[in-house]
Amino acid sequence: MQHWARFPAWRPLAKQARKADFTYRNFAQREHLFMRWKEYFLVPDHRVRQITGASFEGFYYICFDQAVGTISGIYFHAKSEKYQQLELKHVEDRGCAPAIEFR
Repeated sequence: MQHWARFPAWRPLAKQARKADFTYRNFAQREHLFMRWKEYFLVPDHRVRQITGASFEGFYYICFDQAVGTISGIYFHAKSEKYQQLELKHVEDRGCAPAIEFR
């Protein structure tokens, strides 16, 4: 609960969420979705299980704003610095220009 509480969008739900029978219903019609993500492997080499100085053993607590299209996250792992943040947003690239090669 302490990770979810760091998202402003969670605060109106915090009291209800403490109840044992809490269910977040009609999530497709809500502005914010709350998720917990787990990394399982790295791209492009899924066989890599460890990287010196990095960890992907923890979880990301995610708040997806469906109206704006942004994702905010907080990483949690017992041995990592607390409350590392992740912010993802769409960056307009105005489309791709075609590439042509003459031989």
